[in-house]
Amino acid sequence: MNPVIPAEPAPAVTFVSPYARKQVVSRMYSHVSVVKFCLRLFGLPAWGAPALQAGDPSGDLWECFDFQAPPRLTVPGFVPA
Repeated sequence: MNPVIPAEPAPAVTFVSPYARKQVVSRMYSHVSVVKFCLRLFGLPAWGAPALQAGDPSGDLWECFDFQAPPRLTVPGFVPA
């Protein structure tokens, strides 16, 4: 069994940000994804941790945000299902 890929489905994640993209259904993320995102956002070098190497399957959350678009600062509408 691969220790990086969870055996059970991961819970859904909601990003609350004026730059969050709407309705992103994407690939695998993990706690490492947050670190990868911060490294990319702030231009920091990765250190030698195995999970930060290029072959790690965790994404870096970059596709969940759109920093080129103007921020959405209004309160979003919500209609319960």
